[in-house]
Amino acid sequence: MARILVALSGGVDSSVTTAILKRSGHEVQGVVMTHGLSGCEETCGGTVDSEDARKVAELLDVPFHHLDVKDAFEAEIVDYFVEQYIVGRTPNPCIVCNPRMKFGQIMNLADQLGAEYLATGHYARIESPGEREVLASVLSQFPPGESDEVAQIPPEDTPRLFRGSDPTKDQSYALFAIPWPLLGRILFPLGHYTKRRIRELAAELDLPTADKPESQDICFVPDGNYARLIGERRPEFDGSGEIVLTDGTVVGRHDGFYRYTIGQRKGLGVALGTPHYVVRIDADTCTVVLGAEEDLACPRFYADQLNWLVDPPASVFDCQIKVRYRSRPTDARVTPRADGTIEVEPVASCGAVTPGQAVVCYRGDQVLGGGFIRLDG
Repeated sequence: MARILVALSGGVDSSVTTAILKRSGHEVQGVVMTHGLSGCEETCGGTVDSEDARKVAELLDVPFHHLDVKDAFEAEIVDYFVEQYIVGRTPNPCIVCNPRMKFGQIMNLADQLGAEYLATGHYARIESPGEREVLASVLSQFPPGESDEVAQIPPEDTPRLFRGSDPTKDQSYALFAIPWPLLGRILFPLGHYTKRRIRELAAELDLPTADKPESQDICFVPDGNYARLIGERRPEFDGSGEIVLTDGTVVGRHDGFYRYTIGQRKGLGVALGTPHYVVRIDADTCTVVLGAEEDLACPRFYADQLNWLVDPPASVFDCQIKVRYRSRPTDARVTPRADGTIEVEPVASCGAVTPGQAVVCYRGDQVLGGGFIRLDG
């Protein structure tokens, strides 16, 4: 049996992960990562979730660790989030948090504890020799629901990342930035289950988090008010300017371009009589540009800060891409470039392609890798 450190968040998914690994005979320890930011007491990383995580560990009789990452979290995640917004990009902090915090800081603790694997409650699948062995022990004790189909992945020795079996919960998009060498030490036991089945298991196992609702917000912005956070962190920054149409016609003013994101239709601050969308944000001039839906079409864009979970492609290849967590996959042609970036040409033009978000490349269910979107070459 394996020695496994489980990242506990205080929610139902990580609670079930801990329970099914422990009751499948593995040597399990739990850790909760907290950032201690004011106003976030009831979010992941806050005191309420930390206490729920402790209760689960106590119930399951697993050693429990507390990892305070406040300084690193503020510097690497919160400051990154703010700085991205004020240069006109729309960041996804969870994608950055995963490799730096969850599979960075917590993996360091796993090393200190002599744990072979780090497990989380993410809905994605990893194929690796270690994952196969652990998963076999779990699925034999806690099979998926009768109506759930577990797609088979051909075994290989090289670790690979795949979509989760539940398409409504698949989190593979947000995991593309995990360093490839770490995949062989990461376990995603829930990737073969549906969310419905996990709720059932939580109730069967009498876990205190069985009925706990899911968090929908960014953990350090629990009220969803990004503008307030930016104002608190960068009080000297203004960002106000003009709202214009694609032909340059000025139609209004705004209080800060960071309050807008590409593709936004509601809350534009102007009434134009017909539907308009944010099609571009110019941080240099603090201008928000509005246009018709067809103006969102993006036949070509680029990505940098690439992370590959396969051998880095050296020539043009075809794949499917996602440009947002909830976006639908679309066929695309990807061209690696000499400067370490990629050029992406969707077969059907993507709308609302947003700088700062990620483009993730798939081949079927397998995650090939991805990078962060920019519109300029």
